[in-house]
Amino acid sequence: MTAGMEWEIEGADLPALVLPDTDGLVIAGPAGAAAGEECVEVDFVPVEPGALLRAAVDAAAWPHVGSVTVHPRKQPPARTHLAFLIGRQLRIERSAVGWHSPVVTLGLTLRPESAGGQGLRMVAHHARLHDGDGWSRHTLWEVMGLRQYVTWLDRRPAS
Repeated sequence: MTAGMEWEIEGADLPALVLPDTDGLVIAGPAGAAAGEECVEVDFVPVEPGALLRAAVDAAAWPHVGSVTVHPRKQPPARTHLAFLIGRQLRIERSAVGWHSPVVTLGLTLRPESAGGQGLRMVAHHARLHDGDGWSRHTLWEVMGLRQYVTWLDRRPAS
């Protein structure tokens, strides 16, 4: 996996998450070693579809949470797997520079006001996924409250 303006990900690197056929959140513990992690504790919490984004941001404030991935039932599981991977990688990279805030991601666009997220900010992350037959482009979303968004603006590299 490489990062830059666009993540490049091999399909074989996607995590093997088992996702139920319901709306909810994939909650993962904080990042392991700075060089990466082989295994992380993951849990799934069912959530009503109208509250997905707000519930995700609230869950990110729970103790010992490193990342939260929103899983709308209507989203293909592979999109949740990709959003989970990007969220974990963002968390690892940010932790390495002293920013230990949990990361909230999702694999499709949800209007914040339709998913309980009034006042939240959505930040796009672009990825190319290689599945053996070629590359496909995807846009994943990071969800932030206003305070975290302002911190992100202050910490992102100058372009």
